[in-house]
Amino acid sequence: MEYTRRYLMDGLHNLRDLGGYAVPGGITRFGVLLRSDLPWHLTEDDGKRFAALEVRHTLDLRDVDESESMPDELALLRGVTYRQIAMKKVPRAVARNRPGGLSAFDEAFFWGDEYIRMLEDNHPWAKECAEFLAAAEGTVLFHCFTGKDRTGILAALILGVCGASTEDIAADYSVSQLYLRPMYRWMRENIPDFAARAENAPFFSTAGENILAVCDHLENEYGGAERFLRECGVGADTLDALRRRMIKKA
Repeated sequence: MEYTRRYLMDGLHNLRDLGGYAVPGGITRFGVLLRSDLPWHLTEDDGKRFAALEVRHTLDLRDVDESESMPDELALLRGVTYRQIAMKKVPRAVARNRPGGLSAFDEAFFWGDEYIRMLEDNHPWAKECAEFLAAAEGTVLFHCFTGKDRTGILAALILGVCGASTEDIAADYSVSQLYLRPMYRWMRENIPDFAARAENAPFFSTAGENILAVCDHLENEYGGAERFLRECGVGADTLDALRRRMIKKA
């Protein structure tokens, strides 16, 4: 299999590999961790492509209500195991019954602040995700719905533990805005909450500043992603195992 940064699928828009980033002593491996939007409406050809990628696990970061209404179709493929690790239930970013009353459609909404709240309210989630990814054998695909928010937070933690630069973490996060344009168009046409929403509404933004705010918070409050995960209860051996899986020595 020839690995690349982005994989093209009929039923996915935002499927990418966390391999190829420069880290101290090497680069992140291709074919270990993939990040994605929801594997939904997969075609027969998509199934063949996933088989070629040798995906063995799909990690669903959505809650049960989401997964029951829109199941992860990758879990239906032979040889793929399904795991769900959801964040604590919180008001949706587009809901009005949120602290402060701001939703992701309001101009003053800032994803960076939202992500920091999500992380700080979900230490057990971060711990469980790190432990699963460190112990899993074979290729893991992790996703939420669009593959930008919960998925972007987890990708930033993984790359941070591996020692990737904040610039690369921000670049990995921000490219979702381009790849998700077809999905956003579909959402505006098919989901009432998104109808007639401006294309520049904060919900649709994956500006680098969003995830850089998280990186700054982790550095200022904990001393980086690794120390944050240690504070969450992740053992040093687990983080070493995650790095061994993820880093190809130069």
